[in-house]
Amino acid sequence: MLQPPPADGVASVRFAPSIDLLMVSCWDATLRLYDASGQGRLLCTLPVNGPALDSCFLDNSHAVGVGLDQTIRVFDLNDPSSATVLGQHTAAIKCANYSPQTNTLFTGGWDSKVHAWDPRRAGAPSASLDVPGKVFSMDLSDTKLLVATAGRRIACHDVRNLGGGAVFERESSLKYQTRALRFFPDGDGFAVASIEGRVAIEYLDPDW
Repeated sequence: MLQPPPADGVASVRFAPSIDLLMVSCWDATLRLYDASGQGRLLCTLPVNGPALDSCFLDNSHAVGVGLDQTIRVFDLNDPSSATVLGQHTAAIKCANYSPQTNTLFTGGWDSKVHAWDPRRAGAPSASLDVPGKVFSMDLSDTKLLVATAGRRIACHDVRNLGGGAVFERESSLKYQTRALRFFPDGDGFAVASIEGRVAIEYLDPDW
């Protein structure tokens, strides 16, 4: 059990890459870093300007927070009092995913955009994608970026060739709005969940 627990709703939870740390994104406008080794002790609280909708780790000592304030913040967990603004969207940012293979941070927003960022360079994104609607969920495999949007649309992009268009774009097999999706460990397919509480299994190749 986390002690003390978040004071408001939890939007997402993320584990550090290789040490026992848990980052919790909260509607009380904080990111909370907990010891995940068994005690659930709060290590620090990172403030953001509005409800935090997602976070991710760049490595064991750096994390990213995004949310309703449309801003991407990078935190040095060894100095929690300071944060660097990496960039912004023009609407709330729902998702953040980091690819260690390409050293690229991907953010998806309610402005129907996915931006790719070099975490070492603040300012403009290195690439941008137009997606079919508000981003509700994203996930990464080694080479693919999967994006679930409004209208039950799911788009897949090759992170090595973001300018080459979508690998595929299709409608979810579920009847209601997508809530979350995650790749299989081997990256050949994914699970997608909707607000009705159902989960479907889909494959990158629809003939499988």
